[in-house]
Amino acid sequence: MMFAVSWNLGSAFLFLNFLPLNFGYWNTMIANQGTNNFDVYMFWGWIPTILILVIGIFWSSGLLGKMGEWMENL
Repeated sequence: MMFAVSWNLGSAFLFLNFLPLNFGYWNTMIANQGTNNFDVYMFWGWIPTILILVIGIFWSSGLLGKMGEWMENL
Protein backbone atom coordinates (compact mmCIF):
# COMPACT_ATOMS: atom_id res chain seq x y z
CA MET A 1 0.00 0.00 0.00
CA MET A 2 2.78 2.40 0.90
CA PHE A 3 4.59 1.60 -2.34
CA ALA A 4 1.43 2.24 -4.36
CA VAL A 5 0.79 5.60 -2.71
CA SER A 6 4.43 6.68 -3.04
CA TRP A 7 4.43 5.61 -6.71
CA ASN A 8 1.29 7.64 -7.34
CA LEU A 9 2.64 10.80 -5.74
CA GLY A 10 6.23 10.30 -6.89
CA SER A 11 5.39 9.59 -10.51
CA ALA A 12 3.18 12.65 -10.73
CA PHE A 13 5.95 14.78 -9.24
CA LEU A 14 8.61 13.33 -11.55
CA PHE A 15 6.67 13.26 -14.79
CA LEU A 16 5.07 16.65 -14.39
CA ASN A 17 8.04 18.55 -12.92
CA PHE A 18 11.32 17.03 -14.08
CA LEU A 19 10.71 15.40 -17.42
CA PRO A 20 10.78 17.53 -20.55
CA LEU A 21 7.44 19.22 -19.98
CA ASN A 22 9.09 22.62 -20.37
CA PHE A 23 10.57 21.82 -23.76
CA GLY A 24 8.82 22.72 -26.99
CA TYR A 25 9.19 19.18 -28.34
CA TRP A 26 7.21 17.73 -25.43
CA ASN A 27 4.42 20.28 -25.80
CA THR A 28 4.28 19.69 -29.56
CA MET A 29 4.20 15.91 -29.12
CA ILE A 30 1.42 16.12 -26.51
CA ALA A 31 -0.61 18.50 -28.67
CA ASN A 32 -0.17 16.33 -31.79
CA GLN A 33 -1.42 13.27 -29.92
CA GLY A 34 -4.51 15.15 -28.80
CA THR A 35 -3.82 14.80 -25.10
CA ASN A 36 -2.60 16.95 -22.22
CA ASN A 37 -0.43 16.79 -19.12
CA PHE A 38 -3.31 15.51 -17.00
CA ASP A 39 -3.65 12.45 -19.25
CA VAL A 40 0.06 11.77 -18.79
CA TYR A 41 -0.48 11.91 -15.02
CA MET A 42 -3.45 9.55 -15.28
CA PHE A 43 -1.45 7.03 -17.32
CA TRP A 44 1.77 7.09 -15.26
CA GLY A 45 0.14 7.73 -11.89
CA TRP A 46 -3.14 5.89 -11.54
CA ILE A 47 -2.85 2.88 -13.82
CA PRO A 48 0.34 1.53 -12.13
CA THR A 49 -1.13 2.33 -8.71
CA ILE A 50 -4.25 0.31 -9.43
CA LEU A 51 -2.15 -2.57 -10.79
CA ILE A 52 0.09 -2.53 -7.71
CA LEU A 53 -2.96 -2.64 -5.42
CA VAL A 54 -4.59 -5.49 -7.39
CA ILE A 55 -1.36 -7.53 -7.32
CA GLY A 56 -1.08 -6.80 -3.60
CA ILE A 57 -4.61 -8.09 -3.00
CA PHE A 58 -3.86 -11.31 -4.90
CA TRP A 59 -0.54 -11.71 -3.09
CA SER A 60 -1.89 -11.12 0.41
CA SER A 61 -4.83 -13.45 -0.13
CA GLY A 62 -2.53 -16.27 -1.24
CA LEU A 63 -4.24 -16.49 -4.59
CA LEU A 64 -1.08 -15.42 -6.43
CA GLY A 65 0.74 -18.52 -5.13
CA LYS A 66 -2.18 -20.75 -6.03
CA MET A 67 -2.24 -19.33 -9.55
CA GLY A 68 1.48 -20.13 -9.82
CA GLU A 69 0.79 -23.71 -8.77
CA TRP A 70 -2.03 -23.98 -11.30
CA MET A 71 0.29 -22.73 -14.04
CA GLU A 72 2.93 -25.33 -13.10
CA ASN A 73 0.36 -28.11 -13.41
CA LEU A 74 -0.64 -27.12 -16.93
